[in-house]
Amino acid sequence: MTDRIERHRQMAEAGINEHRALTAANVAGRRPVIARASTTGVPATYFTPQGGEQLRADGISWGGSEKTLKELQIFWKRIPDFGIEARIYPSETGWAQALNWIGTADDGTHWDVQEVDIFTTDEAFNVIRMEIYSDLRQWKDLLTFLGCGDMTGAAYYELIQSQPGSGAGGPDTDGG
Repeated sequence: MTDRIERHRQMAEAGINEHRALTAANVAGRRPVIARASTTGVPATYFTPQGGEQLRADGISWGGSEKTLKELQIFWKRIPDFGIEARIYPSETGWAQALNWIGTADDGTHWDVQEVDIFTTDEAFNVIRMEIYSDLRQWKDLLTFLGCGDMTGAAYYELIQSQPGSGAGGPDTDGG
C-alpha cells in the first residue's frame, strides 16, 4: 500500500472515529465535545446530486464539527444511539466511505439509512472535493419520523443552528 493510500485511510478513520466518539458520549450520558476541527481552511467543492456543486471557501470538515454535533442532537432526541458504521475505501486521490447511520428509536423502531461519500485531496492532503450520495427516500422517512420531514432546507438549517452544540466554539463549517 502506498503512503498516500495509507494516509487517506488514516484520515478517513479519524473522521469516522470522531463521529463515533460523539455518539458514545451521548449514549454514556456525557456531553459530546468536538475533539478537533478537521477542516483545513483550503477552499473545496461540495457536491450532491440534488444541490449540485458549491464552493466552500473555508474548506470541508470530514469529521466532527459543531454543525455535525448539533445535527446529531436532533437525531438523538428520538434515537439516542444513532451512530455510524463505515466501510472505507482509500485510494491515491482520496477515499470513499460507505456509511450506515444506525440506531433504535424510543418507540423501538430500528433505523438504518445509507450514504456514500467520496473525498478528493490535493498533493498536501487537503480535502478539495466532497461528494455525498444517499437514498433520499430513507432520509426523508427518518426526518419525517423526527418531525422534520416537511421542513425546507433553510428551516432545517435553522433547527440545526438552534441546538446547543458542545460549547467549544470554533467553526461551523461542515460538509453535511
